[in-house]
Amino acid sequence: TKSKGINKLTFGSYYSVPGILSDRLFSVFNTSKTGYVDVKEFITGMKTLFCEGFDKSSRFVFDFYDFDKDGFITREEIRTVLSHVTLNTDLSKVSAGAQGYVERVHSQEELHKILSQSFEDIQGDKINYTQFLNIIENKVSDIYIFILLFLLDKKPFTKQGIAEYAKQTNIKASP
Repeated sequence: TKSKGINKLTFGSYYSVPGILSDRLFSVFNTSKTGYVDVKEFITGMKTLFCEGFDKSSRFVFDFYDFDKDGFITREEIRTVLSHVTLNTDLSKVSAGAQGYVERVHSQEELHKILSQSFEDIQGDKINYTQFLNIIENKVSDIYIFILLFLLDKKPFTKQGIAEYAKQTNIKASP
C-alpha cells in the first residue's frame, strides 16, 4: 500500500523541538491538512525554511504563529510560541551577528518588551501578514528572526549528513 506520508508523531521525532513548537512546525509543513506530511510537502517545507529568501521565509514564520489559520496572528500567539523557544545554543558556534539574538528572549520581561515594540502602533491585538512584514522590516525583527534561528539551531541534519547523501546519490554538494 502507498504511504500517506509522515504523521505528526514521526515528524516530531525527526525534527525534535519542544511540544507546541513541534505541533506548529508540523502544521505549517502539512499544507494539505491531511494529518500527514507527504514527500512534496516535506521537501517544500524544508526548502522554504532553509533555502528560500525573505519573502517565503517570512510567510512561513507568519503561518507558524497563525494557530487558527485565519490570516491573522495575535500578540498571544506570538507570546505563546516565543515563550517556548529555548536557546541552548553553544555561542561559540554562532556568528557574531546572530549572537546578540541568541542572548535575547531569555525572560518574560524581555518578551513583553519585544511584543510591546511590535504592537505599539497596532489597533487591537492582532495583525495580518502585511502588518507583520511592516513590523519586522521597520520596527523589531525579533518576532521573525528568533524563530528562524531556533529552527536552524534544531535542524535535523548536518553538513556531514548532506555530504554523505550527496556522495551516495552522486549529487554535487556545495561546501
